[in-house]
Amino acid sequence: DTCVVTVNETETPVTPPSDESGYTLVTNTSQLVDGASVVMVSRSKSVIAGNLSSQYLSSVSFADLKADTTSFTSVPGGAIEFTLESSSNSWMFKNGDSYLGATAEKKLSFGLGTTTWNISINSNLATVQSTTSSYGRFLYNVDFPRFTTYTSSTSNKMLLIELFVKASDSNTEEPPVTPEEPEPTPTLEGVSLSTTKDTYE
Repeated sequence: DTCVVTVNETETPVTPPSDESGYTLVTNTSQLVDGASVVMVSRSKSVIAGNLSSQYLSSVSFADLKADTTSFTSVPGGAIEFTLESSSNSWMFKNGDSYLGATAEKKLSFGLGTTTWNISINSNLATVQSTTSSYGRFLYNVDFPRFTTYTSSTSNKMLLIELFVKASDSNTEEPPVTPEEPEPTPTLEGVSLSTTKDTYE
């Protein structure tokens, strides 16, 4: 006599990883880690730092950025993104193969001058200070729209910036494969089995 066992191959749907590549407001320096991607903004003025123009970072309009924005999913064209690299007790801002530096107050450059920065966060505002203190810290200039370093005091025209950090790429990795449970032993009643095999010895 022949015993027939019906086997149904069942594939478990694979859920694509969620897109958690957005940006979050930096409220604490613990959010800053080696290799993190960051952008500089002025939320109250709805602008984000753009490419280096002359000796400052240009101002790029960012309509989705408001004074109370704490996250966004993407940045507008022309915005510049930096990769943080730790350096002793300071940080370096890398873009491509170059590091953002300052050669003097209000004079930024890539690969020249002092390329290390101290970062502190207070009430969500970032003080990004050149390790050569006389070169100043980043402010957003409202009257002459730009991001660059100043030693002058803050005011309603000279604003401390905010940093947003991009979610870690590790959040988009595929989940580990769960080992399969041992398949049940077929019975004479012809039970339907969820298995990847189609033959039995």
